[in-house]
Parts: sequence; structure tokens; C-alpha cells
Amino acid sequence: MSFPYSVNFNNPLKSVISPENQDQVFLFIKCRILEKKASNIQTGDNIISYKGSTSRWRGSLFRMVDDGFFALIFKNHRWALHYHINCRSLFIDTSILTAIFGFFALLLSIKVGWPWWSGLLVWILSYLWIFGANWITIFFQHRELAADISIEIDELISGKIVKADLDKMDGKLSNWF
Repeated sequence: MSFPYSVNFNNPLKSVISPENQDQVFLFIKCRILEKKASNIQTGDNIISYKGSTSRWRGSLFRMVDDGFFALIFKNHRWALHYHINCRSLFIDTSILTAIFGFFALLLSIKVGWPWWSGLLVWILSYLWIFGANWITIFFQHRELAADISIEIDELISGKIVKADLDKMDGKLSNWF
């Protein structure tokens, strides 16, 4: 999938990722996305992936994201945090919702006596509004998440985040209700 259904964020890191601190960084990323209610988190070689959210309608950052992954990459003599998200369900859900809305708008425009294309125009504008507004919101929220995590990784490696804070992060789900 390509843009706009999948988006990549690359945030450069000031710190150097080494084999000694790499596990600590991945544990930190895992705990941060668990706090934000990500679901089905899997850790692989230099990658952490997730599938959607544990809380689809209760304020989860990942509710309209199908899946995504975080990876640490070495590019242009610097380390960077690469974050990739897929938003296919956003496209499908808004298409179904606006198709139903567009059908009723078309019937209403014909019944009122307006030209048929006015119902089609209502459908197109409603799709652009619903899909566009949700996509822009998701884009900016996840861009901010990637930026925050990359800043916190730099703080973690430089020692601004205390080891006691990391010990509290056990990687388990907490009760959000």
C-alpha cells in the first residue's frame, strides 16, 4: 500500500544505538505504545510491530490504524527511528459510511427536484470531509508520537530517564476502565 493508506515517519536520533542499549530502547518503545493502547505487539530483529488497538472506541491513538511498526535504522551515518502505519480500515469504513449517506442524498435530491449531480456532489464532499479530517488527525497524532518517542529515546540513552522509571515498565497491560 502507498500514501495515503500507509505513511512513514523517519525521526533522526541524537544518540548512538549499540547492542548494549538496543534491548532497553525496544522495551521502552513497547511500553510507550502499550500505554497508548496498542494491541498484539510483537518484537523481532530491530523491529516492534502492532496490530490495531485494545480499545477501538475509547480514545485509543491506534483505533483507526490497522497495523504499524517501529524500527531502528542506520542511515546517512546516523541512527533514526522509522515508524510505519497502515490505515486501510479508515478508507473502507468511510467509503461504506459515505456511500450510504450519498445514496440517501441522491434520493433526496431527486425527490426535491434538484439535479441528480447535486446528490453526487454531496456524496463527494462528505467523503472528502470524513476521510480527509480523520486522515489528517491520524497523520498529525502519529507524527507527534514518533517525534516524542525519538526524543525520549535520546533522553533514555543520555541518562535523563532514570533506570528506576524503566523498572516500572514491565510490558504488561494495565486496566484502562
